[in-house]
Amino acid sequence: MVSALPDAFALPDLAGMTPGQARAAVALSQLGATETRQNRGPQVDRYIRGAGGSPSKAPPWCAYFVTWCGMQVHAGGIDIERVVGGAARSHWQRASPALRIERGDIRDFVTSGVDLTGAVFVRARTKAPKKREAILAGRASQGHTGIVVGAGIDEQDRVALACVAGNSSGAGHSHNSGMVARELIVEGSRAWDALVGVVLP
Repeated sequence: MVSALPDAFALPDLAGMTPGQARAAVALSQLGATETRQNRGPQVDRYIRGAGGSPSKAPPWCAYFVTWCGMQVHAGGIDIERVVGGAARSHWQRASPALRIERGDIRDFVTSGVDLTGAVFVRARTKAPKKREAILAGRASQGHTGIVVGAGIDEQDRVALACVAGNSSGAGHSHNSGMVARELIVEGSRAWDALVGVVLP
């Protein structure tokens, strides 16, 4: 059962939505949820606890947020690919291979009209983009994850993924004042270089 949320973070009505639309809508409804201290806070604790983690350990929580969003969609009666875990890499490594799109193939999917709304992005840390190879190879490596809420080709002919992520500064993973924030991953950027790929809903 989904526990009650403060009005500011109330869940949207998911009726009639596709799994991807529903996951994106849940993520967007949580924009602005902010830590009150590192990796802790009323909403942050809810995401971690709801996704099976222990808030008292104050873990990095971007993956818990993605897990929590999927759980809300599932609780709303919508079947969706769900990976449960607190590690960003798990959302790639444990996902169904048929639903994974590696970075180099994303442009083809976007230009052919595949809707990436609600897909989960997984990337290595921008400070260590070469670690993406470790995630692709199934090894342990720190990373970052979030939910795609829109995708397209920008005016400079670059793939652009509009995303929402937890434990974010708005530019990516944060150890200070992390929040649920919008992120933009654009082809050729540091975040793009670290991107492993996306997982369809």
